[in-house]
Amino acid sequence: MTEVWFIRHGESEANAGLATDNPEAIELTSLGKKQANKVSEAFEKKPDLIVASKYKRAMQTAQPTLKKFQNTPFEIWDVREFTYLSPAKLQSTTQSERRPLSQSYWEKSDPSYVHGEGAESFEGFINRVKKAHERITNVSDGFVAIFCHGFVIKTFLWSNLLGTFKTSSEYMKNFYSFHKAFDFPNCGIIKAEYHANKNLYSGIITSHLN
Repeated sequence: MTEVWFIRHGESEANAGLATDNPEAIELTSLGKKQANKVSEAFEKKPDLIVASKYKRAMQTAQPTLKKFQNTPFEIWDVREFTYLSPAKLQSTTQSERRPLSQSYWEKSDPSYVHGEGAESFEGFINRVKKAHERITNVSDGFVAIFCHGFVIKTFLWSNLLGTFKTSSEYMKNFYSFHKAFDFPNCGIIKAEYHANKNLYSGIITSHLN
């Protein structure tokens, strides 16, 4: 059995309503950094592997835990956030300003659609998460901590509920409904057990943030 902790990054500049340019370079706020410290305190045992996406806010969230367990192996996996709107078209915009375009994107419900330069199709995103899932299943018994993003973690949960990563217009539409109904706070943790024949997920854990 492999134990996995899925950890969403701390509050970012975008989460706080600030204008941003490059999704990869978005940083944590001061609150986000405090949340990252709280996550490190939630670990009562040493992970066998610490993983993070290459995005700065995920790396910053992982830093206190990496400092706490300095001898633990660290790897960067392609578990970056789903960027479905082209950053090149939306320089210095806020989440609120991007909301109409976001709504239009999801209403298309086209898994292969790419909004523009620097954006990713829903199908491509799901395939990335599938590869990360396969990497987890290839890890021998141990404890893995993965610092990543809300869409990524929700996709792990959604695919587990459906038992498939195979996309379609209906899959995308239902995933978006699931996404909207599922509030996942910054630095929330979901704990999972990966067994040979099934995977078990906990609810969202936030007690470490109090």
